[in-house]
Amino acid sequence: MVKYKILRSSGLAAVFYNTLGAQAMMMASGELYQALQLGTIDGLEWTDYTADYKMGFHEVAKYVLEPTPGVNLHSEAAVHAFLIVNPDLWNKLPDDLKEIIKVASRESYLWGSHYVNTLNREYRQKWIEAGATLVKLPPEDNQKIIETAIQLHVEYAKKSPEAQEYISRLVKVWRDLGHDEWADALEAALG
Repeated sequence: MVKYKILRSSGLAAVFYNTLGAQAMMMASGELYQALQLGTIDGLEWTDYTADYKMGFHEVAKYVLEPTPGVNLHSEAAVHAFLIVNPDLWNKLPDDLKEIIKVASRESYLWGSHYVNTLNREYRQKWIEAGATLVKLPPEDNQKIIETAIQLHVEYAKKSPEAQEYISRLVKVWRDLGHDEWADALEAALG
């Protein structure tokens, strides 16, 4: 599917692409446009239609592989901003402030998810108007993606109790997003 292609990616997504046979590499954002233009990389996973368009990628990349629902291993239906607090400081906060922060974070996440999805629909159209060809993978490639991603999630779940909890919660998140095939596969793999 992506064998021997050089893709800009990072984190768990890079592990995913390497497992599929690509060569994932990290690259600074300021280098991406030129790397695409010169063919230094064959493609990239950046963020979404909006950010990619604003980076000018539509000028140098005329093909967009439409994401397989649920495959974006780190940002599907999410805002890319999270509140990270030192545990020692968090533990010193009174419970009422902790609850206020949790509620505000959850509401911001939900609003941001809606906002990001609305923007992405608008910028997806801008990509098309700029001459991009949107491509969807054939079912057999989607199946390979699901199998590979599920395998990586199960391996990740074995790393710590927190990772296990995250992966277990992911089953519900995928169901809530309508990715039942993914949720069923992960639930079965987790036993």
